[in-house]
Amino acid sequence: MYMISFINVLPASDGQYLRAHLYIDGNKEDDSGDYRYHAIKPTDGANDYSGIGSDSSDYLYVTNSLGDAAGEHGSGYIHLYAPSATNARTALRVLTVGLGTGGASHNTIVAQHYASGLEACTGISFFFNSANIERGTFTLYGLKN
Repeated sequence: MYMISFINVLPASDGQYLRAHLYIDGNKEDDSGDYRYHAIKPTDGANDYSGIGSDSSDYLYVTNSLGDAAGEHGSGYIHLYAPSATNARTALRVLTVGLGTGGASHNTIVAQHYASGLEACTGISFFFNSANIERGTFTLYGLKN
């Protein structure tokens, strides 16, 4: 199992969602249907406890909307389960906290998996839906079972 922490991640423009792609055999998996997820995303901005999900996504869901103003950011961690297994799908659990557009604090809890096969995961990349990553620290840890 691996854990990826990300600290004070900030997009280059306002209202961006942090996402990820897995790499399988060195190839980025970004086709519709590659991933399935369910996210619970409470926020204090509207006392909202909504959820979203997809059974046919082309990305992994990481955060709610993040802003680019001073003090806005996203931090959290991802657990990546059995990435080298070839007899089980690669699964991920995400827990994030952040300050988004307008300063609303939010939390994101996501369960998801790679749905297109049983191949080993060989990498991961992070991106915002329509902006560059302005700053932040990503750290990968190997966790012993």
